Amino acid sequence: MEIERVRCNPAGGAVEVRAPVQVVVNSRAAVRALRVDIRGAHVFTLSHHEIARALEWVDGSGWLQAVAALDRGEETTFTMILRDGTCAEWRARPVRFLSLTPSSSTECAPHPQNRRQEEFA
Repeated sequence: MEIERVRCNPAGGAVEVRAPVQVVVNSRAAVRALRVDIRGAHVFTLSHHEIARALEWVDGSGWLQAVAALDRGEETTFTMILRDGTCAEWRARPVRFLSLTPSSSTECAPHPQNRRQEEFA
């Protein structure tokens, strides 16, 4: 499962700020990560309505529906609007294949066990 966090401000020119993508092993782990993020997300910049909606999703039945959607192979999304109009969105989607970008270096990092042996030599 792949988790993505996006912030955008539609009123200010639709600039998106993406957090690094997180990869987890199953739908429950993905939804657990979403729940932790949403529970601690910008509490001071949310309206009372958005706080109630977020807590309903996190502690109510919203997260169960998200797990079911991921288990069916569907993407799940939760979106909140901050007081200043900024949109905060959490997305989780099943992935079957992750493309890895090759590193610019051609050397492999030494194995941690080998590094320890080199330090004591």
